[in-house]
Amino acid sequence: MSQYGILRAFLVNGRVASNPLYFPPHVKNGREVSAKALVTVMVNRRPFVDRDSNEVRERKPVILQIGGWAGVADAIARGAKQGQVVSCELDVESFDSVVKIPQKQGDAVLYVPVMKPDGSGHFTETKIGFSIVPGSLRFGEDSAKCIDEEIVKGERPIGWNKQIPIAALETALAQGNLNDLLAQAKQGKDTWNAILKAKNSQQYQGGKTFGNAKVVRPAGDIVLKYPLDVEVNDAVNKTKATVDGFTYEDMLAAGWTDEQLLTADNGKWASLVPKKAPAPPAPPAPKKAPTPPAPKMNAVAEAAAERQAILDAMNDETFESDMGV
Repeated sequence: MSQYGILRAFLVNGRVASNPLYFPPHVKNGREVSAKALVTVMVNRRPFVDRDSNEVRERKPVILQIGGWAGVADAIARGAKQGQVVSCELDVESFDSVVKIPQKQGDAVLYVPVMKPDGSGHFTETKIGFSIVPGSLRFGEDSAKCIDEEIVKGERPIGWNKQIPIAALETALAQGNLNDLLAQAKQGKDTWNAILKAKNSQQYQGGKTFGNAKVVRPAGDIVLKYPLDVEVNDAVNKTKATVDGFTYEDMLAAGWTDEQLLTADNGKWASLVPKKAPAPPAPPAPKKAPTPPAPKMNAVAEAAAERQAILDAMNDETFESDMGV
């Protein structure tokens, strides 16, 4: 009788909550590490009837992060985009994770590992991970918002689903080019299939993005398999310090710590770590107030004191008369 078991979960009709992160293939400690991708999904659940009030109540959606390696990672990066339906089979795994607490440093928030009081190591907690079973990943319909944005950007052709949006028809009628729009729509389905075929065969060859995913440099002393774009095209990052096109926030997202950034690759990443603000100078010691001089006696008091002194002296003296009797 077998002593081993299989623990599996099934994700059906979840929605991609945000575009994925892609960790490119690399070499670490002389060992080749496959590409990895992570994506956050949200699963809406059916409402339920409250037994006490007999009212229908909504359930909070389940939010979880799923991932995959190698070919599955490439499929996630190419296909997963915000709002898209996704279904798959998942391997359930448990692992120990170092407990970290957020600490603000300048404008950035760092997650610092919590050390045990005796200094023997860091506190850990058991977490659950979900890895996509190869061959089970299925993407469904895109969100309406995503479709509209892609059509506006020219990334999705008119007629991709053999339909023409009302707004496009109205614009074509107003501009007098309805025939051109109809001709374009007839080729839309074939054009879209060709775009999807080319996209699904795309392989990562370096760069800051891959498919719909943002590329993140894995943590640690590594050698990337593919070159990266040195230039940063994101206007937001142009004002930030970068090394090989990665910002400080990118490295934190990949799991790096300040200590690793300062020491790894002979200090190559040290310039990304924000400089700590110098400690404010100690306030000067308060000055002691000078001792006020003794108050001076006014003229009347001085005269009275002088007169009293004379009277006291006269009472102490003995006077003899010079006149004879």
